Amino acid sequence: MINLLNTSTKFEKYDTINTVKNLILFGKIKLPINLETVTYEEYILDEVKYSRDQAELIARTKALTQAKQKIPQDSEIINCEYHVFEEENEIIVRATVMCIETVGIKEEIEQNVM
Repeated sequence: MINLLNTSTKFEKYDTINTVKNLILFGKIKLPINLETVTYEEYILDEVKYSRDQAELIARTKALTQAKQKIPQDSEIINCEYHVFEEENEIIVRATVMCIETVGIKEEIEQNVM
């Protein structure tokens, strides 16, 4: 690995994101050379205290949003059940969604009648 740039950062708290791309010639030939990009993203820790009800509402919203991302867009949610678990200073919510989705394809069938 040849490092062409200075990889030090001035951030106090940061995430390091590595992206590796293989070099390919003519869309077919994979070269034994990789291009690695290192990105540093600063983050700031901010402690926020919520009431139990606020925390549960936020967790329910996030759980439903994540569930919606995992189902096909043309699906319709017909029921959503939440299971709330409380641990030390944490509220954990599991959302179970019931959906209607199309799993087949409409296709015209030709019939040969003799």
